[in-house]
Amino acid sequence: MAAWFIGPVINMDYLDNNSYDGFGGSGRGGRDLSRPYRADGGMARMDGGVAGADGGSKEFGGLSVVVPVWNRCGLVGRALGSIGSQSVRPDHIVVVDNGSTDGSLEAVLRWAAEYTGDARRTLGPSVPTAISSSEDAEKRTLGPSVPTAISSSEDAEERTLGPSVPTAISSSEDAEERTLGPDADGVWRFVAADGRRVSVAVEPRRGACAARNRGLALVDTEWMMHFDSDDEMLPGHLERAVAAMKRGDADVVGWDTELRREDGSSKLLRFYSRNMEKRNVLNGMMSTQRWAARTALVRRAGGWNEELKIWDDIELGARMLALHPRVRRVKGAPTVAVWASGDASITGSGFASRAGRYEAALQAIERTLGARGAAVIAVKRGVLAADIRREGGRMERPCGWRGTAAYWWRRVGLPGAGWLFGACS
Repeated sequence: MAAWFIGPVINMDYLDNNSYDGFGGSGRGGRDLSRPYRADGGMARMDGGVAGADGGSKEFGGLSVVVPVWNRCGLVGRALGSIGSQSVRPDHIVVVDNGSTDGSLEAVLRWAAEYTGDARRTLGPSVPTAISSSEDAEKRTLGPSVPTAISSSEDAEERTLGPSVPTAISSSEDAEERTLGPDADGVWRFVAADGRRVSVAVEPRRGACAARNRGLALVDTEWMMHFDSDDEMLPGHLERAVAAMKRGDADVVGWDTELRREDGSSKLLRFYSRNMEKRNVLNGMMSTQRWAARTALVRRAGGWNEELKIWDDIELGARMLALHPRVRRVKGAPTVAVWASGDASITGSGFASRAGRYEAALQAIERTLGARGAAVIAVKRGVLAADIRREGGRMERPCGWRGTAAYWWRRVGLPGAGWLFGACS
């Protein structure tokens, strides 16, 4: 009996473990996802510098950071600035505006132009743009339907430069072609002198998952990570993460994060490298800000489930872990600050008002895990039902002794229901 209570404490270790063992299995290493499987079970070669089947590493294939934005004009600058100021910078930053109405897109475009030193693209209508190709070039304001005389020779024409109109501005032999607005595919692309890039896309407001999938489609590097527009990378984050990626022995790299609240309190969010499928369900270990992965793995898992409005990151994590990737935990103090923003975020929070959304996520996770996840899903339902009940809502009471025990344990306010009834089952 004593061992039953001591077990959860013993399992709460934070030792580095490079292999994923699923639900208590003894497997070491797992499948090599550096080369994806064909439908017939054979191996298909992947282009780019990735780890080989023997576990050895080739040249690092770069890192992209995907940032969805929705009405975060006052905060997105902090998030992007924290990414851009890292000692090791990402090769590609992909920002997807999720239908913002508060000027977030304009703020992102201004930041991208400043960060890369690339001012080839306008930042929207009525934004002053410098057109310089010869000594007599003038600085013009290219807004919508504004007649502008571009004079470089005797036969110069008077043109009306509206938004999103490709215009050739010629005043000398070395004049450049300028594009006013996004590309034909709706993406602003900025390129720094050293090759670093920022891509900014616009996605109609269909939710965070749709925005992240749009960003995923634009990723062209070996590795990728997601980052929310209201959070903050602390100094040294990408340096540590990229160092772990370059070792070539992992498909997923994870780290601890710090949850910060407006009242000044904080909470440590652990990334575990043991019993990962269980801990993902119970503790949200694969939440958005806590991992980076090979792009091939995320795509093979299917990307984000756009039907889900909550716990979508846990559900994606379940599908990724079901592919048995090699996982490495980055040791050390948290280098990511996740700011609790409540209902105003792109996904929101709360229990009673979103009971149906939570249940939809649990059902999706249940389909991925199958029978091996029955016990931990029951515990999660029990805890969720108790939280909903405490907020004045209702959810069908869970069946099974683990779910029922977790429900009442949570109802009376005791901590650790997941550990006692789920993690060590």
